[in-house]
Amino acid sequence: MTQNPPSIDAFLATVEPFCRLSADRLALLGQKGTLQRYQIGEDLAVWGVLPSQVVVIYEGQARELAINFQTQTLTTVKRLERGAVVGAVALVQGKGCEAAIASTEMTGFVLPAQDFLDWVEQDTE
Repeated sequence: MTQNPPSIDAFLATVEPFCRLSADRLALLGQKGTLQRYQIGEDLAVWGVLPSQVVVIYEGQARELAINFQTQTLTTVKRLERGAVVGAVALVQGKGCEAAIASTEMTGFVLPAQDFLDWVEQDTE
């Protein structure tokens, strides 16, 4: 993990749903997370597992995966790029319904699950 660059607040201000926050709330949220490097093939979210964090892609790309219940295999459904959010849907729904892996070396802004859920509860919009 590394320290966040000064531009992380500006980055989050361009990402849905974080762009709805005031500058003060963005700064506070930006301080709660860190930047983390991911290697090719490394999991961002695992199908069936409630994530412990939300990852916002800062640099690089990932693949969103869906499970084929007949064959029990994962298939790529979408390429995720800068600004894509992984883990938020699973946390809000309370079940591990997302899967994603890094498809390039990438950097993600990682926000602990509890901090994300606290933010959702406080800023319901």
